[in-house]
Amino acid sequence: MTDGHGGILNQLKIFVLGTPVVYWNNEPILIRRRVARSIFYYLAIQGELVGKTELMAVFWPDEEARKARRYLRDILSKLRASLPDPALLWSDIDNVSLDFEHIYVDIQKYNQILTRITKEIWQSPDSEPLTQALYDACATAVGLWRSSRILAGAKLHNTIEFEEWLSEVEKRRIRSRKLLLERLSRHCEILRDYSSAVKWLYDLAVLDPYNEDCHLSIMKMLISGNSPREAILYGKTIRGKFIYELNIQPSNQFIALLDSLSAARNPEEG
Repeated sequence: MTDGHGGILNQLKIFVLGTPVVYWNNEPILIRRRVARSIFYYLAIQGELVGKTELMAVFWPDEEARKARRYLRDILSKLRASLPDPALLWSDIDNVSLDFEHIYVDIQKYNQILTRITKEIWQSPDSEPLTQALYDACATAVGLWRSSRILAGAKLHNTIEFEEWLSEVEKRRIRSRKLLLERLSRHCEILRDYSSAVKWLYDLAVLDPYNEDCHLSIMKMLISGNSPREAILYGKTIRGKFIYELNIQPSNQFIALLDSLSAARNPEEG
């Protein structure tokens, strides 16, 4: 059913690429129990049928199987009751899933875009700009992220198994996001759209704050975009970050570029 404007009524929307939020008909809802909430996000991120044996191993790894199954049955019942439509959670004797035909999950949208464009983007020469359609798809994918972490700040179940699963999911998705940001910035550099290139590189620097190649690229794009003062300020900020947080200086190449920029500016400012 639609709302007459192309939107779907009675749709659950789950956002996990950042601080997690859940909406029903555009109104926020809260799943109060920590274990139920964690299983809910686990199912949303997996995006497919999940075996009950798998859930028991992740959430109750130290419990005897019969007790773990009882815990799972109880939590699934509470989770179903906390949803605006109980039919959104499906289970049988062996498996559990969310009803993804009536649920939007941002990470699943991200995965769908990646699946559609991965082959084309890596076949596109790095020396040439992307097609507009491909650029737009990449920009849409990275734009789905609202912070650098999946489920950022959420209070979740704390078994080692759950934390290891989430860490591995996050590593894979962040790796793909970095590659997209690198390709977007390269596209803009080729087109001499240096302000847009810097925008994508800033996002990359948040993901990888000690990546000197990224910081050097930002300074060079600022220079190319006739913003040498911003390049100097950025370079000094990054040098201070390295000294304060890592107790090391950036590379000789980084320092040489910063020094040359500062020397070129000093006569003008004097």
